Amino acid sequence: MAEEARRDDLTVTILINGNPEQKTYPAHEKVETVIKSLLPEGDKHNWAQWQLSDRQQALNPQQTLKEAGVADGDTLSFTKIDGGGGAA
Repeated sequence: MAEEARRDDLTVTILINGNPEQKTYPAHEKVETVIKSLLPEGDKHNWAQWQLSDRQQALNPQQTLKEAGVADGDTLSFTKIDGGGGAA
């Protein structure tokens, strides 16, 4: 039997440095945990410098994906909080 996503899993597209990456997370996963999962091992302690946002606003890192209103198929942006998205 083929492995299928669980019903409470959300598959989202995350824009990382402008590149779309499809990821699947449990709906009850905290936004903070997702942010940490996207960082290299040596940078996980600096997770609070990063944010996930939808097209409206940054997601609260203390909420779960579901609580933050993330739905299956959504596109999120992963950016440094003070980065502004511009060239360094």
